Amino acid sequence: KHGENVRNVPQGMSVVVGADGATRVPRPEELQEAINWVDGTVTISGRPLRYVLPQMKRWYGLDIKVPNTALLDRQVFLSAPANSQREAIASVEASGGLRFTYIGENMAFEDTTASRAATKRR
Repeated sequence: KHGENVRNVPQGMSVVVGADGATRVPRPEELQEAINWVDGTVTISGRPLRYVLPQMKRWYGLDIKVPNTALLDRQVFLSAPANSQREAIASVEASGGLRFTYIGENMAFEDTTASRAATKRR
């Protein structure tokens, strides 16, 4: 139920309710993302880094900064056990061409393609 809109959902089926109250059948990756925690794995498929960072804080307690805000639109994937910060970070690094580092005391992601280009110019 959303406001006055009511939709019956049969057992074993799922729906997505939009902000406007419209309902639809979820895409497979949306459904997987919504229920992945049940088996102890966090899976987020092809979402912008700006979406994944709050999920990393939620599931892993990681508050990772991204100084280069252009990287926030980069599509990344996360697939890791819910109890492994290290595997979560590695998954995002590998899928997004990113490198986990510290800037002062802050955890951060940096672009590996920019650092590779700087190394090649030397």
